[in-house]
Amino acid sequence: MAEVSPTRLYLGNLPRDVTKEDIQAHFKDASGTITEVKLMNGFGFIEYEDALDARDVVPAYHFARRSGLDVVYSEVGRDRDGKG
Repeated sequence: MAEVSPTRLYLGNLPRDVTKEDIQAHFKDASGTITEVKLMNGFGFIEYEDALDARDVVPAYHFARRSGLDVVYSEVGRDRDGKG
């Protein structure tokens, strides 16, 4: 099993045509620095520089409609209930 990264977040429910710029705009009001955005077909991952910033994004943005995106967030390696 892959190691859980405290700085990486899973993004689900993404439109297939979403861009890295869309993701950056979606998180523009969040604290912290995003160091990497990886997008696949309908999902992706963002990596934060600091684990506390990544942790704070989940409750603030989970199921919140921002920038026209309805995105599901979770820590990598955890399900929606916070269980591994």
